[in-house]
Amino acid sequence: MPKLAVYIVVVVVLLIGGVFLVNERAVQREGGEGLAGSKQYTNATYGISFSYPGAYVLSELDAPGSAMRKHHVITLIHKDNLPLPVNGEGPPAITIELYQNDLDKQTTEGWIRNTSASNFKLGEGRLSSTTVSGLPALSFRWSGLYLGTTIALAQPKWVYVLSVTYLEIGAPIVQDFVSVRDSVRIAK
Repeated sequence: MPKLAVYIVVVVVLLIGGVFLVNERAVQREGGEGLAGSKQYTNATYGISFSYPGAYVLSELDAPGSAMRKHHVITLIHKDNLPLPVNGEGPPAITIELYQNDLDKQTTEGWIRNTSASNFKLGEGRLSSTTVSGLPALSFRWSGLYLGTTIALAQPKWVYVLSVTYLEIGAPIVQDFVSVRDSVRIAK
């Protein structure tokens, strides 16, 4: 009889643990593309939304000198890297930049190869095909003060540029960037 009681207790504990595990995974999925503790960003003006980890602080601004052609910058910096250094280089970051494209009507590759803002000339010279929000995009790696990966996607109104800077391959910010990239939704 005591063995039967032990088996029943073990089965009950396993069932409760299984229910807890399934429930925890469901809560994470509902939290924004699997980003536990994530926050949501939406901007109808630029037709973009995405989830990002709660450990990051989001800031945005219209870039200086963007009066003729709009250039909007969204930056995600990990809370551990704040406050920013005064008169120094900023920390590794995830950025999403939006460049006005309804005047020049550039293609994704044209924007990458012909715009110094792309940092393509600091790279390996190779473009890789990818997608963002189900739309065709191009990706490349580059190296300057930091290592970087950039993904660009030209649309009729905006060129969407997602980048991450990091100090070493495999840095946690790279995985966070992948999660952000996978959550991006661009209005069609």
